Amino acid sequence: SDLKSIAEGQLPTEQEHQQVAQVLQDLLSILRATLEKPASWRVAAFGSSINGCGTRGCDIDVVAYEDLPLGNSASSAKSTLQKLRQPLSASSTDNKFAVREAVLNARVPILKLRYKGVRDVDLSINNKNPLPNTRLLKAYVDLNRSVAELGILVKLWSKSWGICGAPKGYLSSYAFQMMVIYFMQVRGAELPSLQRSCSGDEVFDDEDEVNDVVGAMREREQGTSCSPGLEELLKGFFAFYASEFRWGKEVVSVRLGRRENSDASEFQELRMRKERRLHIEDPFDRPRNLCDVMWGGAEIEIWQGLMAAEEAMLNGRFRDLFAAPRSGTGRRWGSAAYPANPQPTRRWGSEMKGKLHTLPRKRITEAPVAGVVLDWKGKYGWLQTDRSEE
Repeated sequence: SDLKSIAEGQLPTEQEHQQVAQVLQDLLSILRATLEKPASWRVAAFGSSINGCGTRGCDIDVVAYEDLPLGNSASSAKSTLQKLRQPLSASSTDNKFAVREAVLNARVPILKLRYKGVRDVDLSINNKNPLPNTRLLKAYVDLNRSVAELGILVKLWSKSWGICGAPKGYLSSYAFQMMVIYFMQVRGAELPSLQRSCSGDEVFDDEDEVNDVVGAMREREQGTSCSPGLEELLKGFFAFYASEFRWGKEVVSVRLGRRENSDASEFQELRMRKERRLHIEDPFDRPRNLCDVMWGGAEIEIWQGLMAAEEAMLNGRFRDLFAAPRSGTGRRWGSAAYPANPQPTRRWGSEMKGKLHTLPRKRITEAPVAGVVLDWKGKYGWLQTDRSEE
């Protein structure tokens, strides 16, 4: 189908997969030639370049970490990256790495590199937290190829419509991928929860163990499962989140793989679970709510985008989903092709449709607080104060 061709056309080439392996090999050589205890250093790729959900030309995220005996202290990330700057820069004479930028004071310090002039690489030190997430996503892709194809189409849609990217206040691509997997678990394809099927999260600390689990599940389900077509899945994804998903109550949880509201006992650790907003649980960092990057009117825009995309799918305008907005039309749903203000069939509950501004207010500060208006919708909006409130 056209949608399948679009998805497959975005997949990284075999040459790009080989390039990831070459990047790891070249980085490891430089690390072991530069740093103390060279034999203890390991490198691993994580994120979209390796999890099966990446698109052509995507950045390569790499962590260099020390395999040390229990009780030994790991090296400082910042000082290690500082030691690596000069050797990595010198490697540019061999047409390998060029240091584009050093972001050393961030929560996770990184060196931004360019490999052979064509591929961006982000290098961090002893930052192993993303590795289980990467193995989890790759396991779902290995279990059902539609996870990657649907995820790529949703990523293309969200980026084309300008509603993706944590730095801009929208959900990350990773959060959208969580939404894809959750939909396929509860509605789209009877996708199992891998974490519930395993003996514990520790399985995802070891790539070989994950591969064994996936292999066993594929053998058991061989010839018994039948995933819907890609067009049906994409239509279902937009319909589910535009109309059926309980925004403000339900939690996107691929860990559970079943529909539960944020007041369920399983989410006692989840931050912001009492707020009326989109909830997406990080599958390993239980307190992390992936909606925490959104600000301003981002959530409303994402939901409106889902509504407009559902309409486009129903009318057979598949390629409109992946086309950039025409100049001057603003958001896709603001053009003549889509309603300017799509109305929800279900938002925070049909009983409150159009009445949220009438809910009682609770004062949280005694003194006036200064700030700026980020976005105003006539009866409601988003403010950013000059100080954070608990």
